[in-house]
Amino acid sequence: MKLEKPKAAAAAPVPRQRKEYEVGYGRPPKSGQFQPGRSGNPKGRPKGSRNFKTTVTAVMSHKIPLAGAGRKTMSADEVLLRTIYKQGVNGNVKAAAYLFGLWAKYQQGEVAEAPDAALSERGSGNPAEFYRAVR
Repeated sequence: MKLEKPKAAAAAPVPRQRKEYEVGYGRPPKSGQFQPGRSGNPKGRPKGSRNFKTTVTAVMSHKIPLAGAGRKTMSADEVLLRTIYKQGVNGNVKAAAYLFGLWAKYQQGEVAEAPDAALSERGSGNPAEFYRAVR
């Protein structure tokens, strides 16, 4: 004979008790949360505001008057490149490697060689020999 468990009378559903919302780390007060369908930045980015690329372009295209050259000017990026060029020619290996990298990057339609290959082309690969040959 099989024993059956007595069936309990259908109990009325127990309503869930809502816990009070706890405010804490990562849980801001409900009044401070964004409402559904509303942006957190309603005004958005102001028109005419500059990003970093625009600022760098403006700074690098700034004209700098050359000392002792009358009214002749040069852009800031050209002044910097010429300064790095002079340093490279005078033996600063890092400046020369940087310029070779820029030169290789901006060659159009040509496969440019690495700076190390250019150094070894003129001699034993010693940068000092390369600079003596270039001077």
